[in-house]
Amino acid sequence: MSEEIQTIPKAKRSYLGWIIFILIVLGLTLPFHYVPAELRMFPKDHFTFKNTIITESDISELVERYNNANLLEKTAMNNDPYIQTLREHGLIIDKPLK
Repeated sequence: MSEEIQTIPKAKRSYLGWIIFILIVLGLTLPFHYVPAELRMFPKDHFTFKNTIITESDISELVERYNNANLLEKTAMNNDPYIQTLREHGLIIDKPLK
């Protein structure tokens, strides 16, 4: 009996390559927030695609929304883990009252 060398067919290798590529992309994007303008990255609380890349316009919109909110909305926003994380990393700074 002759032993045949088993090889992976070309189509299966192609699928395997795409699966590995997708796993690498997921592994790099899901656990971190990226802030390109500051050249920073920091871990997320949850593995989601939401707010993976944070731009300056995202931060400006968030600050504007906060400034236009009433007291109840501001309290809710202060309890948001995303906003707390941005404050911890110095991307949003509370302006002192005069």
